[in-house]
Amino acid sequence: MVLADKDSKALVKARADYEKNKDGKSLVGLDAPLFPLKNPAILSVPVGFLAAIAGTFLFGSRREEEMFDELYIRQNTGYGMADASDH
Repeated sequence: MVLADKDSKALVKARADYEKNKDGKSLVGLDAPLFPLKNPAILSVPVGFLAAIAGTFLFGSRREEEMFDELYIRQNTGYGMADASDH
């Protein structure tokens, strides 16, 4: 398979960039990963999940809790739908 001229130039540039930076630092300045895991999702998914829960508890809004019942009724009955169609 022969590459198009544009793709061939891009490949040459990518190889040159790789050779120039292969022993360098990452985008955030690290020489090696913080946690050398084969599958980093083992760590990142539970940490992200716990961060989302902590953010919900720390920065929850009382107004949103008070509006929940109103929104629940509106979604199930369609109450107030005629007012929303004016946009």
